Amino acid sequence: MTALQLPAATAIEVGAAGAVVRGIRWDWAESDLALLMLHEIGSDLDDLRWLADRLIGVGTSVLSIDLPGHGLSDGETLVPAAGSTAIRAVLAELNRTIPGVAAIVAQGRSAGLLLRTELASPPVAAILIDPDPLTAGDGIAESWRLVPKLLLIPADGGSAPFITEIVDATNAWTLRADLHGLTGPQRTEIAEIQAASLSLKFALELAAFELAGRRAAESG
Repeated sequence: MTALQLPAATAIEVGAAGAVVRGIRWDWAESDLALLMLHEIGSDLDDLRWLADRLIGVGTSVLSIDLPGHGLSDGETLVPAAGSTAIRAVLAELNRTIPGVAAIVAQGRSAGLLLRTELASPPVAAILIDPDPLTAGDGIAESWRLVPKLLLIPADGGSAPFITEIVDATNAWTLRADLHGLTGPQRTEIAEIQAASLSLKFALELAAFELAGRRAAESG
């Protein structure tokens, strides 16, 4: 059996309101799904590399960025407007260059940043890992109400009120999975496999539904 030839990692730069957001992308030429990955605030794109590697290995395209003021990206940390501008710019670039549809993975407070970011063209799905608000009182943007969401929650970390807020503010369906050993320095391999499997199944099902609807509309 011939070993699967994984796509090469490509450095990317996307301009966002005078600043440059940098990241890495792995593209499968005929993949129906691409995932934009947003690391926890205060970290960088390597923080989600464990998930990116598992999803790339099964044929999913991935674009992982350093948020403004993090890693190699320009800007200042914890400026919500800059973070929202970067998310919009990178998602627009991803939608422009992929053959299928895009979903977004966001961890911790980047999930709060994501959900307060109004989007003209929301992704097909959002996968939120241990989501947290960026600042107290953050509202959830109207464009996110109709986006299906998968919440991956540490079973051993307690349930944050923000999780209930996300569910209450969502008109689309929301799934919650409580996983032991999901976050922190003691994250387990079993939790990584579970998170990757759930993320892939959730996003692929929604991608297939969206693409089927598009094809039906085009043929009609």
